Amino acid sequence: MAKILLVEDDEAVAKAVIDQLSFARYVVDHANTFQEAVNFLSCSSYDLFILDGSLPDGDGFQICQQLRSKGENRPVLLLTGRTSIGEKSVGFSFGADDYLCKPFHTKELSLRVAALLRRGESPINEIFKFKEFELDSNRQTVKKSGVEIDLSPKEFLLFELLLRNVGKLVSHKMIEDKVWRSSDEFSHDAIKRLVGRLRAKVDKGSSLIENVHGVGYRLIE
Repeated sequence: MAKILLVEDDEAVAKAVIDQLSFARYVVDHANTFQEAVNFLSCSSYDLFILDGSLPDGDGFQICQQLRSKGENRPVLLLTGRTSIGEKSVGFSFGADDYLCKPFHTKELSLRVAALLRRGESPINEIFKFKEFELDSNRQTVKKSGVEIDLSPKEFLLFELLLRNVGKLVSHKMIEDKVWRSSDEFSHDAIKRLVGRLRAKVDKGSSLIENVHGVGYRLIE
């Protein structure tokens, strides 16, 4: 199951893209701004990047350039209203693999994504091991002492985020960016309930997940 980072500030466009790619069974993280994209990149790995050309605090060209400068070779698809050959050549010079001009049909986007993933490397399959736990990011499974634990999608994403940051504070903002979707109701109480459900399945009174009051949570080493 490929993981995709979508960086797009137009909510209507983002929703259409997410709906289409989710229907195609891709896992999609959505960032509205350049800084949100940086936050996602700091705590997750992706198989493909879909980047809007213009953002409130930067643009997809900059993100593409930064990815390539750090040695990231996963496919990059630029979405933009910039249609001239000169502007397209700038995107390709920054390391983009494909270019789709707005407005576009989401089905065409899905076809291009599939083609880019076929051309790229095999999907990332990260396995995190911590104490008696093993999380497989590609299979979306968590095992405790070899026995699989049934987690909801949000519970899985939260546990993955905590495992990627063992011993480090995972703030409410990080949880909102990583776990929540724009269509879901977000609040600190909602996070508290989610953590409670996750604790009931993986923690069971062992204080594995520490509550940093009013700030976030930490997985204790």
